[in-house]
Amino acid sequence: MGLHNVNHFVIDTAINSDQTDYYLTVILANTIAFQSLLTAHIKSFLYLNLILIVNTNKL
Repeated sequence: MGLHNVNHFVIDTAINSDQTDYYLTVILANTIAFQSLLTAHIKSFLYLNLILIVNTNKL
C-alpha cells in the first residue's frame, strides 16, 4: 500500500475511534514525516508503526 493510502487509513482509523488524542497523534506524525528529510522507505515504516499504535490504544 502506498504512502498516500496508508495516510488515509491512519486518519480514518483515528477519526472512527472517536478519540481526539489519536487524531492529534496522526496530525503530529504527519507533520513530522512530511516536513523531514526522511526517505519514502522510512516514512512507510513510521506509518506502519503509527497504525499499530493507534490500533493497540483502541483495545
